[in-house]
Amino acid sequence: LLTKVVSVNTVDKVVKLSDGSLQPYDQLLIATGSNQPTRPLSCPGCDLEGVMLLQSYEDAKDIHTLSMGRKAVVIGTSFIGMEAASYLSDKAVSVAVVGTSAYPFEHSLGQEIGQMTMQMLEEHGVKFYMKSGVSEIREHNGKVKEVVLKDGQVLEADVVILGIGDVYLSAGKCLNCN
Repeated sequence: LLTKVVSVNTVDKVVKLSDGSLQPYDQLLIATGSNQPTRPLSCPGCDLEGVMLLQSYEDAKDIHTLSMGRKAVVIGTSFIGMEAASYLSDKAVSVAVVGTSAYPFEHSLGQEIGQMTMQMLEEHGVKFYMKSGVSEIREHNGKVKEVVLKDGQVLEADVVILGIGDVYLSAGKCLNCN
């Protein structure tokens, strides 16, 4: 439509667009997306070379190049993290995923889907470190060497992909949805 929605009338099931036109609907899906902060992780080493965000096509190319035949640690178990882990599972020497919940997607899609996702990725060699977090990223000559988890475990890493910290664009917009 190449226009913006300015209001939604849920009684009459009509969306008003910025060009003044009205668009009727039977069901309405509001997909506002999200933004990721510049650095969603705050710990020693989070700014080292090899700590990557996945926010653009250029980021994806860089992650691909840096991960080929190397050790990757993915921090985060929602959409970006799981997509990165899946993609790298047959490209990196090893892929480890660190998440604060018990299962991937637990807060967005639920435990059952999270368990299935985890099992599928484990079958492709991905290792999961759940109910954990990162306390430090260690370096050697300014580059990523290890990720230290809050429970003291140490994961070898050449590249770290941050899939955490999304800020949903609908947050605070006072949307009442059914």
